[in-house]
Amino acid sequence: MLIKNHLIVKYNQANAFEIFLTTNDVNIKKEIYTICNKEKHEIEIFNSLNQNNSGKDMYIEKNNLINIKKQICKEINLKQFYKEKSYKMNGNGNHNFGKSFSDETKNKMSVSIINAKRLITDETIIEVRELLCKGNKNIDIQKILSLPRHTITRIKNGEIVCKNEEKIEKKPLSQIEVNLSKRKITTDEIIIVIEKINTNWKPMEILDYLIKIRNTNNVINTLTIDIIKNIKRNLNNEKHVIYESEVPKEKYDYYLFLINNFSYCKSIK
Repeated sequence: MLIKNHLIVKYNQANAFEIFLTTNDVNIKKEIYTICNKEKHEIEIFNSLNQNNSGKDMYIEKNNLINIKKQICKEINLKQFYKEKSYKMNGNGNHNFGKSFSDETKNKMSVSIINAKRLITDETIIEVRELLCKGNKNIDIQKILSLPRHTITRIKNGEIVCKNEEKIEKKPLSQIEVNLSKRKITTDEIIIVIEKINTNWKPMEILDYLIKIRNTNNVINTLTIDIIKNIKRNLNNEKHVIYESEVPKEKYDYYLFLINNFSYCKSIK
């Protein structure tokens, strides 16, 4: 009954099937089942005569899903394991609890922990800094050194430093300071933009006018049409585009005068 016409059974499959029939061990049966599937779906060469939509592709996809599931379960178990371990090491559970150490010993312990956790060497940090000094962008350094881009950003910002260096404590910037650090247009140019908007100039005309002024003064152009449109959008939304703290009182008063004119013109339209 086992003999069928035109049936081809591979040697490994035949051996596996023989073991499957002669054992009662469930684990061995599962292992043999896996071997037979592998021989059939992963090793066999498929062509238009012996494949279908529920054949090799479905088997490989199912295996991938199983592997992903195993990886997720592993990560969950590890996370729970370290959570429980951390909880057990609190207070009396920590072997250093209640002990006093000298500053030298504390520094050695700190360095030891950092070395155990850090995945980047001092040489790599120095290499990243050199590439940044040469004008390379983060995305270019990522390709050159195969580093995550957020790691390069942290080195650039001084959050990751060499072992013999100390982190520079940076004071958090206010939202106004953040906005000013990103600005690519001067306050004088913003005032010109508002003046021109009040006289019904179009954004492209304003941009061309400002670029012409910059070219005359040999200033590198960093202006774009989006900057002009954003200023107009902020004016429509009644958001300030110049802050009182960044300009003299006379200039700020003039800016407020222009804002009032814009609001008046907008109200009568």
